[in-house]
Amino acid sequence: MDGGVGWSLSHVPAALCARTDSAASVDCGWGDRCARGIRVCRAPHLGPFRNRHRDGALDVHRPRVAVRPPWRSHSRWARHRHRVTCLRCDRRCVFWRARRVAQRGRCGGGWACRLRPRRVAPAPHRTRSGVGVSAERAHMKIIGVVLNWNGGDDTRAALRSLPPIEAICVDNGSADGSDGVVERELPDVELIRNGANLGFAGGVNVGIRRAFERGADWAFLLNNDAVAEPGLEDALARAAAAYPLAGLLACKVLWEDGKTVQYAGAEFNATVGYSGRRTGFGGPDTFHELRLVGRADGAALAISREAAERVGLFDEELFAYVEDVDLSLRMRAAGLAVVFVPDAVVRHKGSASTGGSASTTNLYYDTRNTIAVAEKHRPLPIGLRGVRRGIVVAAHLASCVTHPARGAAVRAVLAGWRDARAGRLGKRA
Repeated sequence: MDGGVGWSLSHVPAALCARTDSAASVDCGWGDRCARGIRVCRAPHLGPFRNRHRDGALDVHRPRVAVRPPWRSHSRWARHRHRVTCLRCDRRCVFWRARRVAQRGRCGGGWACRLRPRRVAPAPHRTRSGVGVSAERAHMKIIGVVLNWNGGDDTRAALRSLPPIEAICVDNGSADGSDGVVERELPDVELIRNGANLGFAGGVNVGIRRAFERGADWAFLLNNDAVAEPGLEDALARAAAAYPLAGLLACKVLWEDGKTVQYAGAEFNATVGYSGRRTGFGGPDTFHELRLVGRADGAALAISREAAERVGLFDEELFAYVEDVDLSLRMRAAGLAVVFVPDAVVRHKGSASTGGSASTTNLYYDTRNTIAVAEKHRPLPIGLRGVRRGIVVAAHLASCVTHPARGAAVRAVLAGWRDARAGRLGKRA
């Protein structure tokens, strides 16, 4: 929803809705779906509102009309009956706080409003024919980006799974000759050689910029150890049409067996710096609803050109891991939506580029970057900051219990904590 915070206006008499500065009735922007004209109120300080018609039918489509309350003639009614609901924390407020709310971006309801994720996009809508994609959205251009770093056969499999989506392969200074194999065997794929390992964030940023230079409306990122299932392009187009305010489209990520869930939505609580287990992780695939989520998964996501121009790309100082969380939080802070697309399915090995389950590299970067991202998006006083760091470290140390190299895993977590505390980001020295 525009501005990150929306408001719901209930039980407003039609006579009040007609009290506007302009006597002209304008179309609500919904064509033949709404034959009832609405009047525009020139009171922008009241912020965006949803309009409720006299018969009680709620129009959730644009434009959301600001209704000017009758301050002088109906002051008692305005104070006790004229109420709005903050869609961020479900707190009800009277009209006289609307201007303050519009300035702050929230209702000021304390911790509940500050911690709850914003609801920034309207619900998806289907046309009369049941198809949720407009003609222009259905033909939007998507270009895939695959980052390769000594990927070997995995990278080729990922690139071969993308058609009909055009593909760009970004090589991060591979030493196994896999870049040359891609150049020979996949001539339709544009190959970009960075010449050095720029990390996940730096590498994919190169590919995203190139995709937008080629006229892409959306850049689709796919890990080189993942394979896209058929129908992914159409699923992304439908989701983009259903959520015009979407900045990120998060695909459903399954393990290699194609049945067990690896990602079907996730949240991130920056206050404690820990997101917990992802939705449905390790369970059967029972997620088939298009919905808003707190953060996307970098294994498979799409970013729009408009969102990239407004918010930016991945933070290259993070190098690898948690950069998808940071980008998701920045999208939501800018009033854009992160949407889970259940029909866009990929199968993912997981951590192949960092050595798989036996590696400790992922533990180092995940610990360090989780602390850095939490402190970036939710600053706390010194004492509470130390508590949050302790929670992050404890959560990662708990995962070391079942690690094949337990001692090395513990040392990696502690090294990530020390570097985060010292502000040392980028590639690990």
